[in-house]
Amino acid sequence: MTELDAWGILVEGMARAGGEPAALHESVVVGPIELGHAYSSRRVIQDGDVVCADPSGVVDRYHANIERYFVVGREPSEELRNLAAIEAEAFGILCAAATPGTPVASVSALLEEYLRESGLWGLHNWNGGYELGIAFPPDWVGEWHFHVGEKANDAVFVEGMVTNYESIILYPMTDTLVIGPQGGRTLSSLPLDVLRAGEQ
Repeated sequence: MTELDAWGILVEGMARAGGEPAALHESVVVGPIELGHAYSSRRVIQDGDVVCADPSGVVDRYHANIERYFVVGREPSEELRNLAAIEAEAFGILCAAATPGTPVASVSALLEEYLRESGLWGLHNWNGGYELGIAFPPDWVGEWHFHVGEKANDAVFVEGMVTNYESIILYPMTDTLVIGPQGGRTLSSLPLDVLRAGEQ
């Protein structure tokens, strides 16, 4: 099938589950990808391709964004597994540190330190997140955002805040978090991992 065929399946599945059209176009593309929302194309998906799927669950215009990458027709390589493990650990750091009242800049600094220790600082396309809430086209970004490594962010995490986090090192891993009394939690039950197409 083509990327467009797969995109059609994704959109139909979201609609059948009760989801509304997202404020920013959803995509299914073969990676690795640069920062941005690439449109699905007529490119035919091949055995061994790494496919990135970027849907957003939408109810009453409230959005929850997720992105994972899938290997088609074979098991993910050890290199991809290791990369996914590093990206996933960043979510654990964020969820543990983002307690109500904590400055966003201090959590950003922890994530930067982790990426530097992992040897991947400078290889990331973009790491950060942005407030998610009620949204209308042409985007689903809220009133503030944060970038890992950014020092001049005076925002603090507050209880009930909903933000996504994009852990992007060649391949994107995105999930949406809600901040509770003890920190954050991801809203998706999909594993923070690279997946083999057909696993879920």
